[in-house]
Amino acid sequence: MTDEKDNKDEPKKETSRAEFASILVHQLRTPLTGIKWTLSGLMRGDLGPINEEQKKFLERCYEDNDRVISIVNDILSLDRLKTGKFQYSYVETQVIDLIESIVTSFKPLADRNGISLVFEKDGLSLPLLIVDPNKIHTVLQNLIENAVTYSKSGTTIKVELTSQKDELVVAVSDQGIGIPKGEQSKIFTEFFRATNAIHQRRDGIGLGLFIVKNVVEGQGGRVWFETEEGKGTTFFFTVPTNKMPS
Repeated sequence: MTDEKDNKDEPKKETSRAEFASILVHQLRTPLTGIKWTLSGLMRGDLGPINEEQKKFLERCYEDNDRVISIVNDILSLDRLKTGKFQYSYVETQVIDLIESIVTSFKPLADRNGISLVFEKDGLSLPLLIVDPNKIHTVLQNLIENAVTYSKSGTTIKVELTSQKDELVVAVSDQGIGIPKGEQSKIFTEFFRATNAIHQRRDGIGLGLFIVKNVVEGQGGRVWFETEEGKGTTFFFTVPTNKMPS
């Protein structure tokens, strides 16, 4: 009798845990965002000039805070995926301009790590497409941040666009640590982190690429990668171009 009652109560417990996680994440985002903008203002000198040593210290604080915000956002995205609340808002978008602006927004992060972040579109032009700009931002954010995290100073990260039949292919290439051969099949698995990634950085919860895969496929695209351990990785994802504005 007790077991039967416990089984009936289990869905309620799961719902309560999911609701608690969602509330907790939302409560964390507000102060973390406030800290981000405060640090940003200090680095700009809004409260007076700062020297180079102070600037470097503030930049480290800013990056650590940004890392926590990314984790919080990943947990929130996971919660929405699990509860079926992960929705898409499609609008007419000039995708090339969108991607260029996203890449540009991450150049300061790359610069602070001594990494060159370049965008290559080779004169490509596209009409307005129907996409969710926020989801494309989520995908590129995860891929670029991963590339920066696992790359050495002095290397280059490239974001490249090519057009194929009915889809735009976006590639994010780095010269980082690569993915061990025996672990490549698990790379899009929830909470998975490669062993060499863990050795390089202890923090991280292994949700970014799981979210990337779900977001890309949710928009009708595909995602895959090419890698060699110790030499780098290229992640590819596609954006359908056959959804034209009416």
